[in-house]
Amino acid sequence: MNKDLEKIHKGVYEYLKTKKADAEVEGFAEFTNKYGANVSDFYVKYNIEDKYNYDMQRIKIEHSINIVFIPDRGYFSFKTLEDIKNIIDTESELKK
Repeated sequence: MNKDLEKIHKGVYEYLKTKKADAEVEGFAEFTNKYGANVSDFYVKYNIEDKYNYDMQRIKIEHSINIVFIPDRGYFSFKTLEDIKNIIDTESELKK
């Protein structure tokens, strides 16, 4: 596993945990997946009323091509962890 990719994955995971007080964050990493890509996938549950009623934001990072994918918003390029944090802050439902 690539140490730089692990560092970015962990940094995004820790950052997402700070976005909403009631959030539950799940993060999955595949370095390298069956297609040869390096991918981090995050699911953030928030506004949790019970186990059936909540909002969810998915964020997928394709490290191999430096792209962050946010469903219903699109694809965004990044170079650093700070770029990813800015994309999350401006484009996701987890805005400040």
